[in-house]
Amino acid sequence: LDTSGHLQLLAPGSLKVLDNPSFTFNAASGHIDPGDFVDRAKGDFTLQATLSGSVDTPQGTIAISGKQANLAGQRLDSITIDGRLNQRRLWIDKLAAAVAPGEQIRVSGWVGMDRTMALQVRSDGVSIAHITPLQDRVPGNGTLQLNANSQGPIRNPDIDGHLTLSDVTINGQAMDEIDLSFALHDMRAEVRGALNFDLDAACDLRQGDFRVAMIFDETETGPYFEAAGMPDLHGSLSGRINAAGNIRDVADITGRIDLDAFHLLSRDISLIKANQIRMQLADGTLSIPEFETTLLKTGRIHLRGETRFDGSLNMSVDARLPLSAAGAFIPELSDAAGFLVVNGSVSGNATDPSIDARLEFEKIATPVPGLVQKLHGLNGRILLTEHTISVQDLSGFLDTGSFSLNGTIDHERFKPTSGNLALEAKTLPLEIPDTLWVLLNSTIDFRGSAGKAQARGKIVILEGVYYKDVKINLLKLATERQRAVEPAPRPLTIPFFDTVNLDIAVSHRQPFKVENNLAELAISPDLRIRGTVAKPIISGRAQVKEGTVTFQKRPFAVTKGVIDFVDPYQT
Repeated sequence: LDTSGHLQLLAPGSLKVLDNPSFTFNAASGHIDPGDFVDRAKGDFTLQATLSGSVDTPQGTIAISGKQANLAGQRLDSITIDGRLNQRRLWIDKLAAAVAPGEQIRVSGWVGMDRTMALQVRSDGVSIAHITPLQDRVPGNGTLQLNANSQGPIRNPDIDGHLTLSDVTINGQAMDEIDLSFALHDMRAEVRGALNFDLDAACDLRQGDFRVAMIFDETETGPYFEAAGMPDLHGSLSGRINAAGNIRDVADITGRIDLDAFHLLSRDISLIKANQIRMQLADGTLSIPEFETTLLKTGRIHLRGETRFDGSLNMSVDARLPLSAAGAFIPELSDAAGFLVVNGSVSGNATDPSIDARLEFEKIATPVPGLVQKLHGLNGRILLTEHTISVQDLSGFLDTGSFSLNGTIDHERFKPTSGNLALEAKTLPLEIPDTLWVLLNSTIDFRGSAGKAQARGKIVILEGVYYKDVKINLLKLATERQRAVEPAPRPLTIPFFDTVNLDIAVSHRQPFKVENNLAELAISPDLRIRGTVAKPIISGRAQVKEGTVTFQKRPFAVTKGVIDFVDPYQT
């Protein structure tokens, strides 16, 4: 960097400092990297500057050009600045920044020493993929064209402009062209135009007053779900949304939603369809007149009521929900069937609502995670009140076996305080793939209060077989050191009950069989499970009635086998 110049700081012949010193200054560089001096800029720049005059009325020219630059995080293929100081203004004759070859943003105009300005910004065909601040925020692409003018005080300028974004794609989904006009006058911002819906909005940046109107005409919603990371969802929307008020006073906001049609699909499956949805916000109250929504063509929801910003609410719902709708969001329930019927109301305050609802289960069928069997024919009801959850005749089938659940749970804000439930199972088959199959009867009563609970009952094994092959190396078992005490497994708990005591008898009708590569055994258990859910303790005896054990490809007949569980403190 080569520099030269002079400064006339003192009056000639004295030591008095001049009020308006004069100066000349020249600077030139064929190669300079601002990254040697600051963190927010780097690149390969050339510089030519000539300044003269006085501090109050400087004049001169400046020319800067750079390539492979990075300014405040924005990558630039090239940048050129031609400017001059004259009449107490910095005139920008040319400022051209290329974010990529052939994609330029141009600025011209002036900035005055009196903190006023007049600037014009232009761009033609700039890809938003090359605008660094947008790359992580906008998951798509498009071609930006911008035309904006600004003039007046720097702190309160008048701005008018127009923005067009064409060839828009979000996550591969094409969108309509975005065409917006915007303005800022006397700190009042306005924007009008079209996204793939019509938008008209304004906001007073001083006072906070705003208004917004959005008009939808069969607007395709797929791109917005794409942007939200839900590419399987799409649909259409027709209607109008209006809102007005003050952003600093939420209770003063008024608004209205008038949707003539709303349709949501998952791939080609219709999930939600609704017509004539009306909602109104005024005086801190959101009012919802009754409207009906169709789910998966066979389900429906009737919703009505009102809720206030102070937390009070009064809502009622009448719904018939097909469980197959959950498969669109939860892959494990893709084969689910049946209906959940909901009828009830919620009133009072949102922090402590008064609930009166009835849930009816109609022929529910769904796979059970971890089991081969499928749950089907689930019927019954659950009644919810402010302090009670009542389970009435909730029964169903697991393959050919049946089960039923009845009882009551008392709660405080849905935190159980006490409970009394009875579970009964008949010829219930349970199968863990490639491991175990068992057929059983069971009756278990669950009673709890004050953070403690008791589970009592019996399990009768009707039939069962463990068939998973076992790979065992006796030499390795004999020579390797083993843990003196096995590490404790993570304790099992039931929510809201710290201690759940067990007293469950395990008996059999037919011997339980082991049939794998190691043995063929018939085992007769007569056991009792005590302790707690966190630490169950088995007591009693299991006898091997008959069987064979295979070792080194030779079968050995079992003449006697007894397993006694005698430790009262651990299994």
